[in-house]
Amino acid sequence: MIIFEEVMKKGEIKKILLLLELIFASMILLIPFISSAIFSTDSTGKEITSFSVSKEIFFKGGVATCPSKYTSANLYIVESGERENLTDIRGNPQEITLAADKPISNIKIWTNSSLGEYGLIVDCDKDGKYNDAYELFSSFRVVGEKGNASASIGKNDIGDHSWQYVPTAPNLINEILQISLIGNKEDIELNNVTIQALGTGNESDIDSIEIYLDENVNGKIDDNEIIIGDNQPSYTNGKAIVSLDYILVKDTETNILIAYTFKEESREGDYSLKAESLVGTGSESKAIIKFSGLPITSKTTKVTKKICSGNVAIEIEPNPAPKNSEVSIKISGLVDCQNKKILLRRNSCGADGEDVTSCNSGDTGCELKVNVVENRTVYSCIDKNDDNDMNDSGESAFENLIVNPEEIKETITEISPSPGIEKETGETGAGITGKTILGGLPTGVVLFLAILEITLLLIFFALIAISYRLRGRQEEGK
Repeated sequence: MIIFEEVMKKGEIKKILLLLELIFASMILLIPFISSAIFSTDSTGKEITSFSVSKEIFFKGGVATCPSKYTSANLYIVESGERENLTDIRGNPQEITLAADKPISNIKIWTNSSLGEYGLIVDCDKDGKYNDAYELFSSFRVVGEKGNASASIGKNDIGDHSWQYVPTAPNLINEILQISLIGNKEDIELNNVTIQALGTGNESDIDSIEIYLDENVNGKIDDNEIIIGDNQPSYTNGKAIVSLDYILVKDTETNILIAYTFKEESREGDYSLKAESLVGTGSESKAIIKFSGLPITSKTTKVTKKICSGNVAIEIEPNPAPKNSEVSIKISGLVDCQNKKILLRRNSCGADGEDVTSCNSGDTGCELKVNVVENRTVYSCIDKNDDNDMNDSGESAFENLIVNPEEIKETITEISPSPGIEKETGETGAGITGKTILGGLPTGVVLFLAILEITLLLIFFALIAISYRLRGRQEEGK
């Protein structure tokens, strides 16, 4: 009472009453704007703008949905954006009753809704057109029920394995992981997969990451199988995101293969990966769908050193060759066989073969200089695959060396090796030697040459004598 009396004394009561009047007047003015609205709702009257397909859709409106002179109106459900010449997607508009002082209660307007974006229009004057001056509009959409999806390791996953670059049959693409996918309720457009690189191998040795559709579910990339995503990996903390272009059909199991494309110069190491996440978009619900079952970690791919390959070949120059002469034996046809030992043998490259000499291969082979004394079949032998024999395909070759009986006494210097060819001088061995060049022509040949030389000298002297006699006769005639 004391406080009230003090306020009255100060004349503040008038200001308080004035403020209350202003607030009350504002509320009265705002009521039409608050109540003049229409809504799409569910069966409980809850305002909703997004409905699942085939769900029932309801409607309610405020007090001043239409001007007070109208006692009824037509409610249209139209395609999104439609304003002129209204066409109700249900076939005909729905008549609703209006009361100037009452809101429109929750009423059912659509039983079997279909996918799409829609508008609600209350046509107060029932002229089939929307008049934004006094007619109300709202919108909603009908979407498919959000699907779900899962991922699991494929039944024919590659498992632990090794890979080598083989120049004669280059295949840089290597399957790393098979994943089985399945989606429910709706088709799912695959967006991307996030991959974490693992292992001791260097990420820079991975040229690209590729995702294939494994149609026959054999865990291998076949010629007719399509690629649904690839990426030149730009890793961030060892992770790369690969965009995908594929629609996963609902209720259908689908297998994909994640593969690394290595480089020719990829270094040794262990390579594996983790598929951390896979994301898609529901084709009907348009919702983001994350696959369950991830992450999945692959087994290990061991990249080993390049293997020696190719088919060894042997070439002897000259052939035939004079006895005790030096010949060049060129061994070629190999690929990536650096520092592999190549043997020259008599008899064969098998267990009964006898070593004559050897050389260490360059990338493609080597070259030797040897001396020869008799006809011989010369074998070149190499153990390409380190299995302790030289009988596998491409590991042996031979050439028949023909030695003429002539002998040449001179020394031939070694020539420089060709690029990729290492050159060595062979050790001694029966039929092929590495010491001196063969010498001596047969005695009959030497005798024939001596007689020929004497005969030519005699003819030369006879010609000189005849020349002097002819010159003497010419002087006598003068």
